[in-house]
Amino acid sequence: MVGTVIAAVAGRTDFSDVGRAKLIALPTFFPSGTPTFEVGAIVSMTIVILVIMTENIADILPIGEIVGTEVDSGRVADGLRADMAATAAVVLFGSVAASGIRTLTRVRFHDNLNMLIVAVAIAAGLIPIAAPTFWDAFPESFAVIMHSGISATAIVAILLNLLFNELTIGNRSGASVFAAAQDERDGLGERIDDDIRD
Repeated sequence: MVGTVIAAVAGRTDFSDVGRAKLIALPTFFPSGTPTFEVGAIVSMTIVILVIMTENIADILPIGEIVGTEVDSGRVADGLRADMAATAAVVLFGSVAASGIRTLTRVRFHDNLNMLIVAVAIAAGLIPIAAPTFWDAFPESFAVIMHSGISATAIVAILLNLLFNELTIGNRSGASVFAAAQDERDGLGERIDDDIRD
């Protein structure tokens, strides 16, 4: 209302269509056409929302402990609804990135393949930005999911984490490629020391 008044004072309004409008009329249903539901888009946004909900729950629980308030399922649900209602899209995706960076500071990278998991997952998430047409040759439902950087990163990280950290059959301590490189450098150093002593 305030904007309309300011526009009217500035001479930037046009009420000609108001005089031609019907006094009583029903709104046009689906003016842009009937809604469609793409499975790929639904999966992609579901992954994004699950990531955000996980991050929010991880915030709500410690806050409850700090202030001495019991956090039950109802309190968590209220917190999630409040966060979803209060977030704009830019802030939403930015908060996901910031939360991911904060979470990575608590990840143990020594003597495991977590560094490889993070590197590959981030690379997969950057593909839609670096090469927007990369996924176009894949089936449409799959391409829609992978065109979202957040979805691609989350899917790759989850699958690699299951492969390297959960399915422990055949795994051994020090299986990290970085640990192997360090062992090779140590062995080279020992051989050089032996050559010098000889």
